[in-house]
Amino acid sequence: EAPAQPAPAAEPTKAEEQPRSWGMVAVGIFLGLLCMYIFLVGLQLLGDAFKCLGGRGAGSMFGTISNPIAGLMIGVLATVLVQSSSTSTSIVVGLVGADQIT
Repeated sequence: EAPAQPAPAAEPTKAEEQPRSWGMVAVGIFLGLLCMYIFLVGLQLLGDAFKCLGGRGAGSMFGTISNPIAGLMIGVLATVLVQSSSTSTSIVVGLVGADQIT
């Protein structure tokens, strides 16, 4: 005896679909921009905190490297330690802005 076939799912017709209102689209865009803003502010705060707590040490660590390959390895190690390339990039940009490294 063959197993019973499941009934095919009924696809919604055009009459059943309701378009999204402009208000919901605007709320979605606003929430997306708000999340991006919070993310960027968090990165800025992290970079500022890093500069306050250990900027001199990191600046001297990056500044004493003259070999480009060693500099690349230090950058990779820093990125692995903070587990975010965006964070390490924002920290390096903050250090350059504070004249810790050139």
